[in-house]
Amino acid sequence: MIPMAAILVLTGDVRQADSLRVALALDRHSVVVAPRAGSPVNVEWRPDLILVDVAEGETLDPAVLRSYSKDGRRVPSLALVTEREMFQFGNGVTDFLIKPVREAELVLRVRRLLDKNGPDDDAIMRFGELAINTGSYDVTLGGRTLDLTFTEYELLKLLASSAGKVLTRETILNEVWGYDCFVGDRTVDVHIRRLRSKIEDGGRSYIETVRNVGYRFRVA
Repeated sequence: MIPMAAILVLTGDVRQADSLRVALALDRHSVVVAPRAGSPVNVEWRPDLILVDVAEGETLDPAVLRSYSKDGRRVPSLALVTEREMFQFGNGVTDFLIKPVREAELVLRVRRLLDKNGPDDDAIMRFGELAINTGSYDVTLGGRTLDLTFTEYELLKLLASSAGKVLTRETILNEVWGYDCFVGDRTVDVHIRRLRSKIEDGGRSYIETVRNVGYRFRVA
């Protein structure tokens, strides 16, 4: 079981703050709510995870998240965004969740983000100029570090770990989002499109679409 964590909720919506506090408290997390703007709530305190509620039409300044860095490492963050604005995110945010937020999906996504702090090996999967470090969660392309969300990283790692094998959308959903998440096939397609835009520039092609089935990571 994931241990209780300190979660910072950045929002200007009082009703949303109350809803998020109740949902997270049920999973034994301690919650501190603060406005989006301004300095850290306490210079001595650093959260284990930051939840950012982004209102429609707003932009998120990555400096807000960096101000809560913990021991020189970026604190994982989850942005709550509208479907219209989800393509903006990936810059400074670990992952995002589409509003309206379902309580069960929120709790599971938070658990998975926190669980990434656990031990892992230092294996590096290499595919030409693409390198995936499963210990540090870094992905580089031609030596340049890519800015992937947590979900994009998990999706890439899953596909690369099964290189040459076709994975159905259902399999991808279960492995990346979990059996208890309420998302559909379109979610997989949207994330694949976002991932491709980051790793397949310059004529590179790593992910192949298998019509009416799913996706396959190219071996060569």
